[in-house]
Amino acid sequence: MSRYEVEVNRDGQLWCRITVDVPWGENVIHDISERFPVELGYTCQLFKATEARRLLESGTNGVRLIAIDYQLEPVAMTEAGEHQGGVVS
Repeated sequence: MSRYEVEVNRDGQLWCRITVDVPWGENVIHDISERFPVELGYTCQLFKATEARRLLESGTNGVRLIAIDYQLEPVAMTEAGEHQGGVVS
Protein backbone atom coordinates (compact mmCIF):
# COMPACT_ATOMS: atom_id res chain seq x y z
CA MET A 1 0.00 0.00 0.00
CA SER A 2 1.35 3.41 -0.96
CA ARG A 3 0.75 6.73 0.76
CA TYR A 4 -0.09 9.69 -1.46
CA GLU A 5 -0.80 13.36 -0.95
CA VAL A 6 -2.83 15.40 -3.42
CA GLU A 7 -2.26 19.15 -3.36
CA VAL A 8 -5.29 20.96 -4.76
CA ASN A 9 -4.96 24.51 -6.09
CA ARG A 10 -7.74 26.80 -7.28
CA ASP A 11 -6.92 29.71 -9.56
CA GLY A 12 -3.24 29.30 -8.68
CA GLN A 13 -3.66 29.36 -4.88
CA LEU A 14 -3.37 26.43 -2.50
CA TRP A 15 -6.88 25.16 -1.74
CA CYS A 16 -6.19 22.03 0.35
CA ARG A 17 -4.01 18.96 0.81
CA ILE A 18 -5.57 15.51 0.92
CA THR A 19 -3.74 12.48 2.32
CA VAL A 20 -4.57 9.15 0.68
CA ASP A 21 -3.42 6.20 2.78
CA VAL A 22 -5.76 3.29 1.98
CA PRO A 23 -5.38 0.10 -0.10
CA TRP A 24 -7.86 1.47 -2.69
CA GLY A 25 -5.88 4.71 -3.11
CA GLU A 26 -6.09 4.64 -6.91
CA ASN A 27 -9.88 4.89 -6.68
CA VAL A 28 -9.67 7.74 -4.19
CA ILE A 29 -7.24 9.70 -6.38
CA HIS A 30 -9.51 9.18 -9.38
CA ASP A 31 -12.48 10.46 -7.35
CA ILE A 32 -10.52 13.52 -6.20
CA SER A 33 -9.56 14.34 -9.79
CA GLU A 34 -13.23 14.26 -10.81
CA ARG A 35 -14.34 16.46 -7.90
CA PHE A 36 -11.82 19.21 -8.71
CA PRO A 37 -12.17 19.80 -12.48
CA VAL A 38 -9.82 22.01 -14.48
CA GLU A 39 -12.87 23.75 -15.97
CA LEU A 40 -13.59 25.29 -12.56
CA GLY A 41 -10.02 26.53 -12.09
CA TYR A 42 -8.59 23.58 -10.15
CA THR A 43 -5.24 21.91 -10.64
CA CYS A 44 -3.76 19.13 -8.54
CA GLN A 45 -0.30 17.78 -7.93
CA LEU A 46 0.22 14.19 -6.81
CA PHE A 47 2.98 13.27 -4.35
CA LYS A 48 4.04 9.81 -3.17
CA ALA A 49 5.70 9.04 0.16
CA THR A 50 9.08 7.53 -0.61
CA GLU A 51 10.48 7.44 2.90
CA ALA A 52 9.18 7.68 6.46
CA ARG A 53 11.20 8.92 9.41
CA ARG A 54 9.95 8.03 12.86
CA LEU A 55 10.71 9.84 16.10
CA LEU A 56 10.66 7.42 19.03
CA GLU A 57 10.81 7.94 22.77
CA SER A 58 12.27 5.26 25.00
CA GLY A 59 11.33 5.21 28.67
CA THR A 60 10.61 2.92 31.56
CA ASN A 61 7.21 2.07 30.03
CA GLY A 62 8.76 1.02 26.72
CA VAL A 63 9.09 2.67 23.33
CA ARG A 64 6.52 5.22 22.15
CA LEU A 65 6.06 6.68 18.67
CA ILE A 66 6.13 10.50 18.85
CA ALA A 67 5.87 11.49 15.17
CA ILE A 68 6.21 10.31 11.57
CA ASP A 69 7.70 12.57 8.90
CA TYR A 70 7.04 11.45 5.30
CA GLN A 71 9.40 12.37 2.46
CA LEU A 72 7.10 13.25 -0.45
CA GLU A 73 8.19 13.17 -4.09
CA PRO A 74 6.09 14.46 -7.01
CA VAL A 75 4.87 11.66 -9.27
CA ALA A 76 2.95 11.39 -12.51
CA MET A 77 -0.66 10.26 -12.32
CA THR A 78 0.24 7.03 -14.15
CA GLU A 79 2.13 5.87 -11.05
CA ALA A 80 -1.12 5.89 -9.07
CA GLY A 81 -3.16 4.56 -11.97
CA GLU A 82 -4.29 6.22 -15.16
CA HIS A 83 -6.79 8.92 -14.31
CA GLN A 84 -8.14 11.98 -16.01
CA GLY A 85 -9.82 15.13 -14.80
CA GLY A 86 -8.32 17.92 -12.73
CA VAL A 87 -5.17 16.12 -11.58
CA VAL A 88 -2.00 17.10 -13.36
CA SER A 89 1.57 16.12 -12.75
